[in-house]
Amino acid sequence: MIKKFKHALILKMDIKGSRSKKVMKGSFSMLLSSFIGNITRLGTVIILSRFYSKEEFGIWATITSTAAVIAYGDFGIINALRNKLSQLIVQGENGLKEAKKYFFSSFIFFGFLSVFLSLAVLIISKYFSFNILFKTDNQILKDQGVQIILWVQFLFFLNIPLSMGVASFFSFHESKYSAIFSTFQAVISFIVIVVFTFLKFSIVAISIGYFISTTLVSGIGTIYFLKRRKWYSYNFILKDFFSQIKELLSTGIKFMSFQLSNSFLQSVGTILASSFLGLSVAAEFNMVQKLYAFFSGVYISMFNPIWGGYAEAAAKNDWKWCKKTLNISLLITTIVFTIAIVFLYFFGNYMIVIMAGKSYVSHSVLFLLLGLTSLFFILFSTATILQNATNKINLLTITTLAASLLIFPMSKYFMSKYNVNGIALSTSILWLCLTCILTIQSYNIINRKIKKT
Repeated sequence: MIKKFKHALILKMDIKGSRSKKVMKGSFSMLLSSFIGNITRLGTVIILSRFYSKEEFGIWATITSTAAVIAYGDFGIINALRNKLSQLIVQGENGLKEAKKYFFSSFIFFGFLSVFLSLAVLIISKYFSFNILFKTDNQILKDQGVQIILWVQFLFFLNIPLSMGVASFFSFHESKYSAIFSTFQAVISFIVIVVFTFLKFSIVAISIGYFISTTLVSGIGTIYFLKRRKWYSYNFILKDFFSQIKELLSTGIKFMSFQLSNSFLQSVGTILASSFLGLSVAAEFNMVQKLYAFFSGVYISMFNPIWGGYAEAAAKNDWKWCKKTLNISLLITTIVFTIAIVFLYFFGNYMIVIMAGKSYVSHSVLFLLLGLTSLFFILFSTATILQNATNKINLLTITTLAASLLIFPMSKYFMSKYNVNGIALSTSILWLCLTCILTIQSYNIINRKIKKT
């Protein structure tokens, strides 16, 4: 059935070029991988919410939301590297040699940087109390939350260099390998959760075990990437190293600003609920968010291979392909997520009862508002793949940074009127504004380029 659907979609899109075929194959590989990954994440939510207290689950929700922000402390170089690799591999053998140099320079840079950033967080923790992230009268839970943050930040920073190979598969149109390692990562981490829960380990041990397993799999994926490239050696030249890192950083800093603000806007709802309304409210908010994250996580994975396609098409001035791909992507996204919102609005609480029990049931208004947030976020992500792939991210960076600043006063204002629904209302408004602005820019970029060719 999947093959028939894939064949029909290819015919509908009139896909004939090798680039489009590679993108389509990669998209379906990532779709399957992401579906499995989100099933395991859903299983993790069910297990933790059933076997641990609501406040302990609230810690898990807050930690994973905070970790999602920390994960983008790579100065944007990984995305800049992906684009650089995509540009170099179309230049033949000489381009591949240059690609190898850029990859290893980035790997060495982040190896040292991960250690430095981890030490910096430990030093900051001596002067700034992280327990303000956890609003609860249980001091033990607060201490556990801080303990998890300090461990998780180290693992996430270490994961930056170790995951570079898995991310670079997209540049070589080898999405299937990224899909394989992502699936393996999801399954292994889920097994860790199940075993540790069965052994009645603390939420601290479960969190650390979960993130250790994902980091190890990332490392294995990068080793396999190097093996496929046959990049077994590297001649380190200090002058070239600084030149390459400087080039990547010039673009990477913009990526980092965008990534941090983008990730923050996705995660800030749970963090705000935890800080101002309590861990129990944060757990309820995060549970609804997790349902939409299941749909969005599966769906958005399909667009990772398109990044490489846009980068290659831009390098060859094939802007008509870019416009056609953007049109189809936005249309399919709108249809799919409108259906998802309607479904979860009516049946979301039934799913939550099955997953976690009646104590997590939420008002239908929260389902609607978080559904709109998810729709606008996915449309925003779909529209801005082009800017990411072509390094045209100035407006993208400025607007998302502005939204990250606005979310605090907006949420506090709407929380005073609508409680937890006010947070969801704030995020939906901001993502709608961002989507409109950046979609217009995407089409302006493409249309200007088409006129010049």
